[in-house]
Amino acid sequence: MDSINKRSREEFLDLHGESVVLYDPTLGSLKGRPALDKMWKGLFSMFPDYQIRKVRSFGQDDWVCLEVEESGTMKGPIPCRTAKDSSYWQELHDPKLDHRKGRARSCCGGPNLF
Repeated sequence: MDSINKRSREEFLDLHGESVVLYDPTLGSLKGRPALDKMWKGLFSMFPDYQIRKVRSFGQDDWVCLEVEESGTMKGPIPCRTAKDSSYWQELHDPKLDHRKGRARSCCGGPNLF
């Protein structure tokens, strides 16, 4: 967490082996350090002031689960995995629609509340 909050990309990547698999509910499974590096670049281009705070964590053997609260100011485009995902965000960010009410799909298909 410290490496993320300090914006230390090198330190963050050094914490992970080549065989790392990171699962994120919005991003899915990211396999390998190159995938983490790509995530890092996209995250900080979208949210330059991105910060996390640990809510709870646990681990067993070589598995770790970390629940965090995230914050940041959106300054860039949302990188989506497919053209279909991109159309969800286009629809969500239509200025003619009021998305503060109810549910809307996230970039990668999970629900978000607005």
